[in-house]
Amino acid sequence: MIIGTFDGRTFKLTEPPKVNDGSLNPEPRTPDFTSPCPAPAGGWRPVDQATTTAAALQAAESMVTADPDFAGLWIDQKLPPNDLATPASDPAKLVLNVRFTKDLALHEAQIRTVWGGALCLSGAERSLAELAEIQQELANEPLMTHTSTDIVTGTVEAGVIMATQARQRELDAMYGPGVVNLVGALEPID
Repeated sequence: MIIGTFDGRTFKLTEPPKVNDGSLNPEPRTPDFTSPCPAPAGGWRPVDQATTTAAALQAAESMVTADPDFAGLWIDQKLPPNDLATPASDPAKLVLNVRFTKDLALHEAQIRTVWGGALCLSGAERSLAELAEIQQELANEPLMTHTSTDIVTGTVEAGVIMATQARQRELDAMYGPGVVNLVGALEPID
């Protein structure tokens, strides 16, 4: 642990560095890849076994990622508790989650031409391409420690040396409230 002052460009120690005794370890953030759609009557299951294959899943992924409305894709695995017999990669036990910025019904019809497994479509304000543009703009800023896109929430995380409310307000004004979340490497103690 280090304690000091930061003027926006320079960090100066005000105390000697200390070894972290473990009390400063933040809780790791675990992404939530559960499906945002309510489970259909009878639960998540394929609508067409013939097109619930690894190849069909790959075809669906290729189809949606090429679409300009595409905002994200993830897999939610729906294995029954204590089911050790079902392979984790069994497409019949997966829910394909896809986010688009508009026309979910059209996109569902297109996906259903190749994928017969469980499917959850949800809306998004910004496409993945738009989020990637924001991420790239932020990555080029000085003192940026990291940037990443969260496809589930449709946000961009921007790591900075010191996150301030003033900078968060600037980003909210530029990109919209909550689109960019600042994460500071330094935390104020006063």
